Amino acid sequence: MQLTFRLNDELSKRFEKLVNETNRSKSHYLQEAVKNLLDDYDDYKEAMMSINESKGKKTYSLDEISSLYGINL
Repeated sequence: MQLTFRLNDELSKRFEKLVNETNRSKSHYLQEAVKNLLDDYDDYKEAMMSINESKGKKTYSLDEISSLYGINL
């Protein structure tokens, strides 16, 4: 898929600097950015599903779990 979009001047300068300093392509960084965005969104959806499934059920704080198992966090 080919995309076209605009960056504001500040982001464009920073992006060009990154590309030039690292000798990586713009495409490389844009693919990584989209992948990270999609991974974060998948994590968000999974967390929201878990929260919704736990409604009305007993939940435990991190402190409660760590004291139950004798773990200092």
